[in-house]
Amino acid sequence: MLTIINARKLTLALADAAVVVAIAAVLGLGFPAYAFAYVDPSVMTYTIQALAGVAVALSTVIGVVWRRARRKVYKTFNIDENRGKLVEPSVERLDSAQAKEASERCYDPSSFASQARRDPDLKHKPDRWWKRVLPAALVSTFATGTLLVVAPYEIVASNSASLLFGLDDIWAPVALSALAVDVALICMLSLLRGRAFRLACALLVAFGLCCWAQALFMNFALPAADGSVPRWGEYTTITVESALLWVAIFALVIVFSLRGSWKMQRVLPFVAAAMIAVQGAGVASLFLDAGNNASAEENSAQTISAKPPVITKEGMFDLAPKDNVVVFVLDTTDTTDTIPLVEEHPESFKEFTDFTFFTDVSGAMVPTRYGTGFLYTAQLPRHGEDFMDYYRERYDRSEFMKDIADLNYSIGIYTDSFLNGTQYMSDYVDNLHTLEENPKIAAPEAIVSALWKCAMYRDMTWALKPTFWFYTDEINDAITYVEEDWGSNSPYIMNDPRFYEELTNRKLRVVDNGFKGDFRILHLLGSHVPYVMDENAKAVAIDDSDLERQTLGAIKIVSEYIRQMKELGVYDNSTVIVTADHGKFDYGPGKNAIDRPTSPIMFVKPANPKNPGQPMAVSNIPITHGHFHPTVIEAMGGNFSKYGTPALSETENNDLRYYLMTVHDGKVDTALREYVIDGDVTDFKNWSLTGEEWDFYMDGTLLNNP
Repeated sequence: MLTIINARKLTLALADAAVVVAIAAVLGLGFPAYAFAYVDPSVMTYTIQALAGVAVALSTVIGVVWRRARRKVYKTFNIDENRGKLVEPSVERLDSAQAKEASERCYDPSSFASQARRDPDLKHKPDRWWKRVLPAALVSTFATGTLLVVAPYEIVASNSASLLFGLDDIWAPVALSALAVDVALICMLSLLRGRAFRLACALLVAFGLCCWAQALFMNFALPAADGSVPRWGEYTTITVESALLWVAIFALVIVFSLRGSWKMQRVLPFVAAAMIAVQGAGVASLFLDAGNNASAEENSAQTISAKPPVITKEGMFDLAPKDNVVVFVLDTTDTTDTIPLVEEHPESFKEFTDFTFFTDVSGAMVPTRYGTGFLYTAQLPRHGEDFMDYYRERYDRSEFMKDIADLNYSIGIYTDSFLNGTQYMSDYVDNLHTLEENPKIAAPEAIVSALWKCAMYRDMTWALKPTFWFYTDEINDAITYVEEDWGSNSPYIMNDPRFYEELTNRKLRVVDNGFKGDFRILHLLGSHVPYVMDENAKAVAIDDSDLERQTLGAIKIVSEYIRQMKELGVYDNSTVIVTADHGKFDYGPGKNAIDRPTSPIMFVKPANPKNPGQPMAVSNIPITHGHFHPTVIEAMGGNFSKYGTPALSETENNDLRYYLMTVHDGKVDTALREYVIDGDVTDFKNWSLTGEEWDFYMDGTLLNNP
């Protein structure tokens, strides 16, 4: 008899070991070997979550199969699971006497308690507060962590090139804020009991699963947060599909929760715990990847600090006593929109004395990531060249900044759009350097609030996305640094109303730093959407401004800068250029061409004019963005011939002009197409395709996340 019992125990032990090995093998799928390839952090976290989700699902299936197999093993070896337990006796037919006796026994509480089987649902039901805390903590942490922690971390990690902060700056305030929400939610949940508690837990688990599934499967068509308000009507199909997914998940989880026994309800906290582990692994990979990138930068730069250089405010309001060259780049400000403003609001341009306003200007490239790159480098892709080669090498090919530095000019460029040229530009740009210490953020709660809005936009169903729509500059604008050391340790943030406020409060100053002159490029939001500024350069709500008011506000900023230059006595002997990185544009039919002209503004004021103080002149001589570089070099007294003819030296020009338009599929850039302009740039009849085209990588990863 003893041998038989030992055999049974051995068999059960082997069976238990087998299921542990099987589960471990499934979970092992979530830990692949290292692969020598680059994977975007957001893709990596989604992959980890997907694999872990499959592992959890397979583990559940194995568990169900194992329980059924275990019953068969018990039956085969005649093992009684209820041995030593109080169970209900088997049902038997009773005669009248026996029935009377049983009936009397049922009304005896002590007899009932000693013989009746206790309901396992009642036995395990967490009526006591301390028994409800753990499941409440699991489901609450899963829901809040998915939306308020994982989403912000992934957004910041995958968009580091567009944001002025990284994971190391925001992980603590985001985590602490989410923890406060989590604790409050746990306390409220644990106060509920019975069916209400089960329903609340089910709702939280369903919400967390919906957010996770939305980010993983339903955001492939999500438009870029570049400030352009999405055409929500074009996303009807995905909106319906997303809504159906959410309804299905909520329905399944709620029905499962309310119709099953409490033993079944313990599955929901288990699912929550599994998802917490899965997403925790994804978040850990973000920080590990950030650490690896920092180590790689440290090794490649061979420096003690692995921090990347930052564009600061250093020297932003400093000018040399003479020979300055100041350039304003008003983003997206178009000639066709500015001409009516010059005619209808002449008072806005009264400070533009000795300027020439060119009304027939063709740009070079669009959007900002290419347009500003051309202004800084004077480089365009060559015919037959792979575009990716051009994109990677455009700064290394350029000598523009080197030529300026060789002319003994200090260089200060205030922008957010160096992109892949940061390393090159750091050799010449004085205000681009590593910060000595991380700047103090005055209001971390503003960043947390902005990131949570981003998280809502990403993780909510498509029907709710318009409510949480945002743009990248809105996130950067949420940062307010404590200006303890204004300038050298203060990152530059593109915010026109804030720039105007600082300009009027701090004012320009003349500083003789030993250079021949100062070269300044001030990149402002200009006419770029969304419109958040009025004609007085004051911040307003988006619905309270428009293109005209926004553009007049940008001109107000330039006018105030010019006025202060005049007060300091450095205006007459300085060159001032007001242009744009590109004109107004929109992706036309099929999102692969334009259907209207686009023309960046160009105002040029030379140093030491013959008759200073003259009203602004207007010229219809055709010029291009290519005239910008020789104009700058000529103003500095250098040899401009290799760049072309300066704008003010151009005579009647009948040359053909070329423009490179970006092809967009609604989410990423896919190609450049070349247009030729034969005649007035503002007449679209003069535009035609040349047939030249540069294809991008179809995934758009490098170009949209440089």
